[in-house]
Amino acid sequence: MTEIQGRAGKGVVQIALRVPQDLRDEIKAEAGVMGRSMNTHILITLREAVRNESAEA
Repeated sequence: MTEIQGRAGKGVVQIALRVPQDLRDEIKAEAGVMGRSMNTHILITLREAVRNESAEA
């Protein structure tokens, strides 16, 4: 088990995601304003988007 797997816990997978530099900068800035890590901010944003998409379907 790698250190990342150990920190992430069971049921969590690591993925590589390519994003444009300007989007990364926006995510980083917004996460900072919200007092979150980029990872946490991305997870929360994705969950909200998926829930909203499901509700609209």
